[in-house]
Amino acid sequence: MMRFLTLLIALLAPIAATAQPAPGAPLVKSRNLGDVPSPATARTNLGLGTIATQAASAVAVTGGTIDGATIGATTPSSGKFTTLGASGIATAGGATAIADSTLAVQVSAALNTQAYFGANKAGAYGLLVGYNDNSGFLGGAGGLIRMVTTDPLRFVMNNNVQAASFDATGNFLEVNTLRGGHVSSRPDLVGGTTWSSGIAAEGVSNLYVAGSVTGTTGTGSAAVNYFGIPSDNLNCAASGAGACNGLLMAHNFGGAAMIGPRNVINGLGNLTSTSGNTTGSGASYVAGQFTMQAAVNDNGTALTTGGARGFIYGINPVAHLFSGATYFQQAVGAEVDYAVDTGASALDVIGMQIVALSSHAVPGTRDDVVLSLNSQSTGLAAVGLGFGRAGGAFPVSSSGTIIYGQGNGGSGFSVANGIDFHLGTFSGNTWNDGKTVLTGAGQMSMTKMTASGTAPGAGKMRFEVVAGTTGGTCKLISYAGTSTTPTTVIDNVGSGC
Repeated sequence: MMRFLTLLIALLAPIAATAQPAPGAPLVKSRNLGDVPSPATARTNLGLGTIATQAASAVAVTGGTIDGATIGATTPSSGKFTTLGASGIATAGGATAIADSTLAVQVSAALNTQAYFGANKAGAYGLLVGYNDNSGFLGGAGGLIRMVTTDPLRFVMNNNVQAASFDATGNFLEVNTLRGGHVSSRPDLVGGTTWSSGIAAEGVSNLYVAGSVTGTTGTGSAAVNYFGIPSDNLNCAASGAGACNGLLMAHNFGGAAMIGPRNVINGLGNLTSTSGNTTGSGASYVAGQFTMQAAVNDNGTALTTGGARGFIYGINPVAHLFSGATYFQQAVGAEVDYAVDTGASALDVIGMQIVALSSHAVPGTRDDVVLSLNSQSTGLAAVGLGFGRAGGAFPVSSSGTIIYGQGNGGSGFSVANGIDFHLGTFSGNTWNDGKTVLTGAGQMSMTKMTASGTAPGAGKMRFEVVAGTTGGTCKLISYAGTSTTPTTVIDNVGSGC
């Protein structure tokens, strides 16, 4: 009997496990709603969705909203979004790559910051790249950054200092300090020209442009670096600004820590290896060339003081000491230095050269002068034209000539007058070489000498003052032509001579 009961219990146990409970009987927790007629209906009645039947390792969220939850903090994985927003600062750690797509930054009407790369930066910018300090941000391999905007484009440094800005059409507006970037090549320099240019910080340089070029230029203007103003129709006088400057370099300096000289603009050219200029005038190298030109009338009506209009100057250097600038050693308007060192050579060595161009054909109506020394007010200079000075050595060699004239190729020349001072009044002397003196009143004095006994040459006569026959007197003698025998003009003149 016992064996029969044990066998019966074993046969009925599986049936009892799947049997539905009697109405009103409590559910068994371990059956997980398996003891109800419809588990799906039961889950609906309990407010449970389909996620209640998914495993924790394979959950599919196909709708709804996730609020206040951290995703991927422990085990991060991939994600795809159509719209991603943040109410505050959104931080992306590690390297973030956007491939085969477009990163769009939409700027609000208030121009609040919509996207930034680096540390947070307060300000109204559509796109911000950088840090709050002076450290660099973009590095590694070079590339291009293209920005399209209908508003001005500004690049900002630390503390909201504007580094560079461009208007909506891409025209350059201004620059303060650039620390990194790329300088594009001139579009008209083509034909195999190789470019290597850039802007970077070097030493204490705010703006440093370095590059090299090779190859052959195209048909355009051969400028390695180019800064152009295609047109200028600006009224500067209306605002009292004075002259409009195409390029203004303003350099303020001074202070106890400032040591050493200063050059506001320094142009340096070096011929470092033999060039390919074997013929023609191509081997001409100029450190700085300035040209001002005109091809139209500038409101002039006549070649008179009141009718002529317009002034053009190739260069206008100014040295100006204002009130309070005392005890300076020099104030020099312009200095031209030159040197040919030992081991070098040159056919011509000229300190300063003024050349009339071959196209020059019309003389000035009022003044027509190659070199003019002037003053805007009453002249204060002690010397108009000086050779040497107290602070410098005499420039002409002992065997040289102070003033000399010659024609082309060393030939002779012909002019109407040599030196003409007839409009001037000389209260002292018109000529004084220490031996012969010509006063402003027309008087001439000659220093007594020993008779030279030399002939002046064919067609020439020379006068000399020598000792007279009577002691203490002077005698005026003359030599003429090829004769070495003097002729007495007047003897025994004066006393104490």
